[in-house]
Amino acid sequence: MDELEMILRLTDISADGEAVEYNRSGNPFITVSRDTKTETRERRNNRLTREQLEKSQQTLEERSELCRRRVPCLTTPATTAHQSRVASRARSPANELDNTYDVSQHRGRTKTMNEKMYQTRQIYLTQLLINKKQADIQRLQRIQNNTEYNTRKAEQDVSDEANELKNSMNVLQAALSKSRKIAAENEVQYSTLKKELLQLQANFNAKSSIISKNEEILEQYQEYEKFLKLFVPETVDDIFSYFHHPSVLIEEMELLQDETLSLVKCYSHYMQAQNAINEKTQKKAEQQDIEEQLIEASEVRTKLAPLEDYTPRAAAKQNNSLDQELNRLTNLISDTYKMCFGNAPSMSPIAMLEKIETNLENMMKIEETVSSEILLEIKTKKDEERKLKERLDGQEKRRLEQLRKYEQALQRANKAIPRHDKRFPKERMLPGTRVQKVDTKSERLAALRKKEDELLYGPSD
Repeated sequence: MDELEMILRLTDISADGEAVEYNRSGNPFITVSRDTKTETRERRNNRLTREQLEKSQQTLEERSELCRRRVPCLTTPATTAHQSRVASRARSPANELDNTYDVSQHRGRTKTMNEKMYQTRQIYLTQLLINKKQADIQRLQRIQNNTEYNTRKAEQDVSDEANELKNSMNVLQAALSKSRKIAAENEVQYSTLKKELLQLQANFNAKSSIISKNEEILEQYQEYEKFLKLFVPETVDDIFSYFHHPSVLIEEMELLQDETLSLVKCYSHYMQAQNAINEKTQKKAEQQDIEEQLIEASEVRTKLAPLEDYTPRAAAKQNNSLDQELNRLTNLISDTYKMCFGNAPSMSPIAMLEKIETNLENMMKIEETVSSEILLEIKTKKDEERKLKERLDGQEKRRLEQLRKYEQALQRANKAIPRHDKRFPKERMLPGTRVQKVDTKSERLAALRKKEDELLYGPSD
């Protein structure tokens, strides 16, 4: 229990209107209520918390009524008896008849020791409360003085700061006016420089477009130069001196075309010869397999022939057929050996067969060691050669067909126009051709390459 709560309890006389008893073994100024005599601290804290919660739920008017101090009368055994006697006299018939009451005639009752101690205690507590309130008043006065001093100091600081801000504002306004003037000058200069920049950009774009066009033309001319250098001999340095007339380039192109055609013809001739050799080799191999089968069959027949059918004439006939078969096989083996190795054989047929077999096994081993990439490359090369041959054959066929159509058209044109009555001859006109304009650089280069290919290799498929 703190000091303020103790003072309130003592001044409020237990705050419940009940009689207060003094604790004989303790301080006489500490009062203990009958209800709170055996109350523990935890129960007391719970009760105070509950009361505070109930007060917080009440309205403001109810709280003000509860805060009003109640001062009940002192109830002691002596005062109770005295009050009962006074009340009985006041209710007597004699006193009811006499309504006058002289205060001077009434003599006060002598106070008891308990009443005097209670009065002294009340005076002492009141003095303590007054002293406490005076100390609080002095403390509040000191706080007020300090607050006033701090307020005056703050006002002085604020005024000084306002003066400083005013001076700095003047300086900033002067700097702002100067900056605005500089900004106006910079804006004028910026507009001038921007106009010059736009003019320079326009000039730059125009020159860039001219340069890009010149670069495209230069690239085209470089391609032309590379193409023409292919026909110029190494002894000649100047291209223009060599190609002094377009007919020189046309002659070179025709010469190159003739060489290309001759190479193609040679290639086709060699391919046909190789195919013929392969076919012959295949036929020889098939014939060899058939003859081997016949030899095996003849051997089986000779083994299975019965002995009782043997006659000298049949044996001679069989020997003749075997000799013929052996001679034929020997000739076949020698031809195969000559076709494989290119020289006349000088060994027995068995040795030739063993050599052919050995070489075939070696070839198969070599074929197994060759990587798939090399085989794929060879196959791709063969396919390209086949496609080139087909394309050249197609070009040749189209050329012949075009030549045939040209001759037919020339014959039809040279024929006399038949005249009929009331019929007018129709004018012969060439079909109109549509020329597509090429705009982009890539399309121009593609058209140029296509034209060069057509000049070199003829029209495509």
